[in-house]
Amino acid sequence: MTDQRPDELARIIAAGQIDRLPLPLRVATLEQFVLRMNSIPESEWPFVDALFSQSDGVDAWVVRLGSAIGLLDADHPLLVAVMSRFTAYPVSTQVLLAPVLLATGQHPILPTLMAVLDDTPHDPLVSVIQHAIVHGDLGAFNVVFVALATASPTGQARLGAILKQKGLAYCKPFLLMLPFNPYRSLFIDWFGRDFLALEQECGLVG
Repeated sequence: MTDQRPDELARIIAAGQIDRLPLPLRVATLEQFVLRMNSIPESEWPFVDALFSQSDGVDAWVVRLGSAIGLLDADHPLLVAVMSRFTAYPVSTQVLLAPVLLATGQHPILPTLMAVLDDTPHDPLVSVIQHAIVHGDLGAFNVVFVALATASPTGQARLGAILKQKGLAYCKPFLLMLPFNPYRSLFIDWFGRDFLALEQECGLVG
């Protein structure tokens, strides 16, 4: 199924057969639609939402379909719909989807997940989002710095934990590029005397 050509995929849709496929093949077919056509047939959008809405869904299918949807254009209606529904999905689904969606980090994925990090009460989800940012390719410092502008005190602490995992040495070149640091007090909270020493050493303006 993963070797289907676009004309074969179109034939399946035209024949109304995709919903008759076994679930693994159905997911694989939708994955191919994204990879080859940058879309998923609108008739399948309710299936996507239903799969993500199940608390007992098969993890592999959720991850594969979520990974594909994360590749859609930022303004694609399905991606927009999935992110608008994200917090309505079971936490187990959010935990599966968060890291694969953050792999692209495009709008509306990143703003949505930063808002989730800011106020979710679920520690496993917090840990997953933090881990994805720490070990991903988005640029943890920039992600954190942008999110701090609207973060709650809880969100600030969670964002700070990301930079603390990256370390002050990681933050140093970014801090050196800033004309001033509007979050100086937070960096003091996160790094203490080491940050104050860095300020003095490098003449940072806070």
